[in-house]
Amino acid sequence: MKKILLKANILERVKLHRQDSPVYSAELERLFDITGAEVRDSVRELRREGYPIANSSNGYYYADSFEQIRNTVEDLEGRASSMLKTASALRKTFNRNIQIPLFK
Repeated sequence: MKKILLKANILERVKLHRQDSPVYSAELERLFDITGAEVRDSVRELRREGYPIANSSNGYYYADSFEQIRNTVEDLEGRASSMLKTASALRKTFNRNIQIPLFK
């Protein structure tokens, strides 16, 4: 399935779900015959385009407010920070003083 169409389909499906009834990744995988990685890639791109797709342990949903998406934002920030710490430790292993760019 073409990427643009896949993203549109995932967005349409996620918009049907709110915090009290999220959609599992497994359901999106089954509906669109895709992998979990393809779901995550599409959701990441949609978020970067400004769509407020939140996630919880129960799945994805379309947030109605920042309060609903706050945990998702904090999770993303925490993972980014953790990845930067890991990259820094790896650089130190080889005694390189190269700055790690925050964004590419």
